[in-house]
Amino acid sequence: MPTPKPSFLPPGRLSLEACRVFLREALTPVTTSQAQCTTETHWLLEKATGMSPSAWLANPRTLLSTQAREQLDHWLHQRVVDRCPIQYLLGEAHFFGLTFAVSPAVLIPRPETELLVEAAVAEALHRLKHSTGTLRIVDVGTGSGCIPIAIGHTLRSQLSNKDWKRIEVLAVDCSSEALAVATQNATKHAIPITFYQGSWLQPLLAGKLTVEMIISNPPYIPSAVCNELAPEVIGHEPRLALDGGPDGLQPYRELFAQAKGCLTPNGWISCEFGGYQASLITTLLHSFGFQSVYVQQDLAGVERLVTARQS
Repeated sequence: MPTPKPSFLPPGRLSLEACRVFLREALTPVTTSQAQCTTETHWLLEKATGMSPSAWLANPRTLLSTQAREQLDHWLHQRVVDRCPIQYLLGEAHFFGLTFAVSPAVLIPRPETELLVEAAVAEALHRLKHSTGTLRIVDVGTGSGCIPIAIGHTLRSQLSNKDWKRIEVLAVDCSSEALAVATQNATKHAIPITFYQGSWLQPLLAGKLTVEMIISNPPYIPSAVCNELAPEVIGHEPRLALDGGPDGLQPYRELFAQAKGCLTPNGWISCEFGGYQASLITTLLHSFGFQSVYVQQDLAGVERLVTARQS
């Protein structure tokens, strides 16, 4: 007979406050900080009860329903024993003030990637101000679609309807499963995006499409390092979105080589990279003839983003 799953919550009826305390205790060993533990506790309790944090904090003695209890025990087993990321358990992640559907087919959006969105929005606004034509932007390796959707959502809120119609957003991914998630998110947020399946910029090159802006958060972790990642990452997130080859730079070589044939004159490219790769990425961009290479730090002071222009 199969071994029964352990029950993380104590027997008997539990109040919402008692449940919150037990959730924190269960999640502490698999979270990296008190803040993360508190966030995950609130997410799980909110989703299981259907109550907002303010509602159950205002009514701490309300008893947890049997259905909510069973759901929480199931989630806790997946989170604590299987080390499944909470975003996959709940099927959603938060990024740039928006909520996105996620699945194990896509990388979970990270806060540091918001820097890429901010840089792209600033560049797009600058280009729109100094031109009158269409501005075509492509996100390469789009995954959940969170980057182009966040860019589109922000631009739409800041532009006139006339200028918003000048924006054309494209996105590419090699995974059909990822594109299904990205399409779902684009529909949810009502951002018009044209999706392509293929390797890096090949679909655009095949269609002889040029773009003014390329953005990408490619895989950049060296293959040998991937197996050392946290169980939540290497055990659940798609390795295709993590593994950057022997030195972590192979995706950049392919992307930069293809970008030369896809960018318009003075076209702009921006990529996220690993915390120790700034000089390597800079050298690589120069070797492909890109100019005005600029490296930017994230909020933690780690070099995280590079921008450059087509010569």
